[in-house]
Amino acid sequence: MGKEAIVRRGYYLDLLDKNTNSFKKGAAKNIALLGSRKSGKTSIVKEHIKAVKDIIPVYIDLEKISLNPENFSIEFIGNVAYNFLKKPLSQYKKFLLLEQLLKIENELKSKSAFFLIQTV
Repeated sequence: MGKEAIVRRGYYLDLLDKNTNSFKKGAAKNIALLGSRKSGKTSIVKEHIKAVKDIIPVYIDLEKISLNPENFSIEFIGNVAYNFLKKPLSQYKKFLLLEQLLKIENELKSKSAFFLIQTV
């Protein structure tokens, strides 16, 4: 990777940092990282997620999530709940099933993510 790629990486990490700070103030915007396959988009996002300490970022791989609207909703909410509750990877799959999401309702009631389950 040349020097230009490193500069661009820094640019996008800075952009994500600025957007995170705006989010904390209630003024965040959606950001799309566009680029060809294997150009480093995912690694930039994951690097940013590791650096963020005072909010709970959620990474969802849209290539692996269902396009069916009903399943998409459950999988999206499941991913958010999984990340919010900081569960171990071994429990990830149960968060992709509506029945399991409804079972963790009590665990979420004490947290601000409870509304996620109610939207399904």
